[in-house]
Amino acid sequence: MKRRHFLLVLGLISAAAIAALGDRTPSNSVVDDAKQGRPTSSARSVSVDRSDSTSNVNSTASANAPAVVATGRANPSNSVTILALTPRTETTGSRIADGATSVFSSQTWVPPPPPPAPPPPPSAPALPFSYLGKQQDNGVWTVFLSREGTTVITKAGERIDSSYQVISIAPPTLVMKYLPLNETQTLTIE
Repeated sequence: MKRRHFLLVLGLISAAAIAALGDRTPSNSVVDDAKQGRPTSSARSVSVDRSDSTSNVNSTASANAPAVVATGRANPSNSVTILALTPRTETTGSRIADGATSVFSSQTWVPPPPPPAPPPPPSAPALPFSYLGKQQDNGVWTVFLSREGTTVITKAGERIDSSYQVISIAPPTLVMKYLPLNETQTLTIE
C-alpha cells in the first residue's frame, strides 16, 4: 500500500470516529435572524412551550403573515420570535405588472421569417390575335388578324375593341399597345 492510500484510510477512520463519538447534545441557543423585528398586529403567533413531554401550542390566527413565538425549556422568560414565510402572491402580486416580462418566459433565437415579397406588378395578357395575312396599298400596310374566330382588319393608328391600339406596322413585326396598362406588345407578321 502506498503512503497516499495510508493517509486516505487514516482520514476516513478519523472522520468516522468524530461522527460516531462526537457531541450529540442539542444546543439550547437560538440564532436570531438579521432583522430584530417583532410580529405585526396582523400576524399569526404561535406559542410553543416545551416544559413537559407533550407540546402545548396556542395560536391566534390572522390573515397576513404568521409568526411563531418559541419558549425554550431552559429559560422560559426568554422568548424568540420567528416570522414565517409570506406567500409569494402577497409579495409579487397575483400577476406580472403591465409592460414587464416574466423571468422564465420562453424565448426563441430563430430570426423572424422575412416579409413576403411584394406581388408582381400587373402585366398585359398575351395577345389574343393570330396573324392571317397582310397587304400593302400605296405604302400603307393592312393586316388581317383573327380573334376568337372573327377576322379583324386593321391599319396603323386604329383601335381594336377599346383595349388595343395598333402603333406601327413594319414587317416582320406589328406593334400594339394594351391600353388599360399602357404596355406595348409585338406580334410577328411574316
